[in-house]
Amino acid sequence: MPRKPLPRDRKSYYHITVRSNDEEGFYVSHDQMWSLLTQNLRLLQIEYDLKIAVIFMIKNQFYLLLSSPKEDIGRIMYFLNKKLSFEIRKKTGRINRIFGGRYKGCLVSDESSFLTLYKYFYRMPILAGLCVRGEEYPFNSLKSSTVNSLSYVEFIPTELDWLNSDFTRSDEEKIRKALKKTILRISTAKT
Repeated sequence: MPRKPLPRDRKSYYHITVRSNDEEGFYVSHDQMWSLLTQNLRLLQIEYDLKIAVIFMIKNQFYLLLSSPKEDIGRIMYFLNKKLSFEIRKKTGRINRIFGGRYKGCLVSDESSFLTLYKYFYRMPILAGLCVRGEEYPFNSLKSSTVNSLSYVEFIPTELDWLNSDFTRSDEEKIRKALKKTILRISTAKT
């Protein structure tokens, strides 16, 4: 089944997910992949004025929350995935696919949804049992705000108690369902 077309808007933020082929991992170490990802995002940020809110990576996926005011988000992701694939193949000698397909994404519809999703990203490693507090996890932009000179949007709250506070089970389910839509709208109890 083909994926639903993603609404295009150069003023809005997008939630983007990219996963490795067959969920095997990215064929390079976690540190190498993080470095490749952040370096290439920095290059795109310089060229296309990307507004980056979140970068989050686990073993076989990375997540982005970003806006691309100067270029279509589809082209940005094409450039990013092409460059990452090339560099991983060069490092590993791999000739087959690196990614399990094109990116998946959704347009974030409003500020409340944006803040809820922002918090959700930083809670993911806690929910997965990888750390106790979100700022302890090394492969996210909260922990690595100075990596490769990436700059992040400035209006985002970084109050750690808020970021580490739990969502209700009901809110977590709402978020998971909303992430499957092409336009993300989340109404939670508190964000």
